[in-house]
Amino acid sequence: MANTKQQPTEFALRVYAFLENENGMVLLSNEQYKGQHFSKLPGGGVELGECTLEAVVRELNEELKLVIEPASLKHVYTCDFVVQNAFNPKQQVIGVYFKVKITEKENTLLTSQLNETITDNNSQLISREWVEKHSIKNRLTFEMDCKAASVFIGDK
Repeated sequence: MANTKQQPTEFALRVYAFLENENGMVLLSNEQYKGQHFSKLPGGGVELGECTLEAVVRELNEELKLVIEPASLKHVYTCDFVVQNAFNPKQQVIGVYFKVKITEKENTLLTSQLNETITDNNSQLISREWVEKHSIKNRLTFEMDCKAASVFIGDK
């Protein structure tokens, strides 16, 4: 039987953040896009002219109203296998993951946003939640995120 899976013809560079609070909890986004429900980390696409650090800082500001200093970000993982975009089969996704310890003030801001519902470009954020660091891997939908979570929690 022939392989009918479409081969990617372009790249999509994406950045994500493990936002860890003082209690060892990590912020998770539960979203819906094109009818598919999924759980992922905060983050998004790198824009032309941005480096990955600039992109993750911008994404965290856009999504969560957080002002993060690039120096506070620690690289965790860069995807090391081929991942086809779940929503656009023409794209091969390259994910770059960072860790940031958030302050009590930032934790309070994020906790106040837990019940928000936001719609943006056909994507609906259903909810955010704090998840125990060691169980985050079991809550993420996409394989690339799960691999990054394994590195993040030290379960390589």
